Amino acid sequence: MELSRFMARLEQYADRPCLHANGEWSSYSQLLAAVSRWEVRLSGLGSQRGSVIGLQSDFGLEAVGLGQGVGGGHGARL
Repeated sequence: MELSRFMARLEQYADRPCLHANGEWSSYSQLLAAVSRWEVRLSGLGSQRGSVIGLQSDFGLEAVGLGQGVGGGHGARL
C-alpha cells in the first residue's frame, strides 16, 4: 500500500485514539497534523527523496509524526 493511501485511510479514524505516550492519548487527527508539520519543516530544510535524516527522541506524537512525515513527502512506501 502506498503511503498516501495509508494516510487517507487514517483520516477516516479522525478523532479516535491512536497513540498513548507520556500519559496522554493522541487522536489520528493529531497524528496527521504532526505529519504535516514535519513535512513542512523538512521541506523547508531542503530535505528531499533520498535524504538521510536522523532523530534522537523519546517516544511520542512528534517522533511518530516525523517517521510518517519522512515517508510521506520524501519517498517511502509501505
